[in-house]
Amino acid sequence: MKKQSFKMPKKIKAAEARIKFGEVIDTARYAHNQYLVTKAGKPMVVILGIEDYKDMIDMIDTMAEQLDPKFQEELKTSRKEYEEKKVGTIEDIYKILRRKEKSLA
Repeated sequence: MKKQSFKMPKKIKAAEARIKFGEVIDTARYAHNQYLVTKAGKPMVVILGIEDYKDMIDMIDTMAEQLDPKFQEELKTSRKEYEEKKVGTIEDIYKILRRKEKSLA
């Protein structure tokens, strides 16, 4: 996931958004612009590009995991096991796989 920079959405009236819809969706998608569409001065919808939307959902999922007590407990357990050398590193796994590969050759 790329580093997300949050900027305030550009306010645009619904009538203007309707007239410039092609431009709005293009700049939302390719320039990462975000729009807050208003109607009678009230916020109605937000328009953002699909990649920005996916990044936002990923960020929300990550935050939800971090707030989950079970996840935090598993993280503490994993860290303790790692510090006690009860689990290996990715390099250890690669070494094991290379050894198995050589023994099969």
